Amino acid sequence: MPLSERLKILRQRMGISQQKLGRQLGVTDAYVCQLEQGKRTPARSYYRRLSRFVAATDGLTDPEPLYEELLILDLRQRDPELFATVCAHYPEPKSLQSDPLPRAHAHSSKTGRQGSFFRIFSWRGGR
Repeated sequence: MPLSERLKILRQRMGISQQKLGRQLGVTDAYVCQLEQGKRTPARSYYRRLSRFVAATDGLTDPEPLYEELLILDLRQRDPELFATVCAHYPEPKSLQSDPLPRAHAHSSKTGRQGSFFRIFSWRGGR
């Protein structure tokens, strides 16, 4: 699933407008719109704020699984070659393999190889 589509699904699942999400995250509704259309790629700080907001809205205690999921989708979009290399050595987290609409808490970064998949590219800096 493209990152832009995942961002849109998250917002729609929460039942809020682009304007309200933008206000909550400290960005404009135009920025949210551009992200959802795939015209812009967000900075890592946006993923962090979004994952915290979604976790709070969904009543989850840990925003990290969603944050990691967004970073994985980001890597898949920004650097497909590196993503393929990582996938060859570490299986992609199950939440991104099978469920077309994975929930924010679909996988845990604290277990086995899923965590290894994330750690292998977490050093790569965001914007």
